Amino acid sequence: ADLPLLAATHITPVLQAWWQRPAGIEAMMPLVGGVRGHPMLLSWQAVERIVATPRELGIRDWLAAHTAAAAPFPATDPAYITDVDTPADVDRLRTLVHPATVTWPAPLRATQAPQSAGR
Repeated sequence: ADLPLLAATHITPVLQAWWQRPAGIEAMMPLVGGVRGHPMLLSWQAVERIVATPRELGIRDWLAAHTAAAAPFPATDPAYITDVDTPADVDRLRTLVHPATVTWPAPLRATQAPQSAGR
């Protein structure tokens, strides 16, 4: 799960940073403890340039090639960088949200088919 702790209240600081960005900045993202987070905001000009790049290149490549056009804004909330892809990530999430509980579905066995949500 990507960014399970991110809530609507986390968007306001991102937008405030974007509205106050210096001239020439075309990408902004939260930076928590040296880790680049999400959501990332991009100018339309940046989006147009990224879309025009070869298909095998993406936003990371554009950011690497345009470091002067990207500016992180300092943040401390782990919600901007908390991603859950592994059992270790689930354990870390449990620690962050304790005493709330986190349940995670058991992995499907190769012989199981996912059930339809409508049944």
